[in-house]
Amino acid sequence: MEHQIDGLVVDGDHEVATLLGRWEMIKNGALSRRQSIELMKEVVWPHGPDRRALAHIQP
Repeated sequence: MEHQIDGLVVDGDHEVATLLGRWEMIKNGALSRRQSIELMKEVVWPHGPDRRALAHIQP
């Protein structure tokens, strides 16, 4: 298992099974790519696309 700062090797049967189970729970609860994009659009543009709604955001 790795993250931005460090890594950890997990090789025990119980630990690996626990991590796989937790990963499956996270994966099963995640939205699809299309659903994620649609949700972001709804949050940014609750009443449809409007570039003025984003005028205050600096690139």
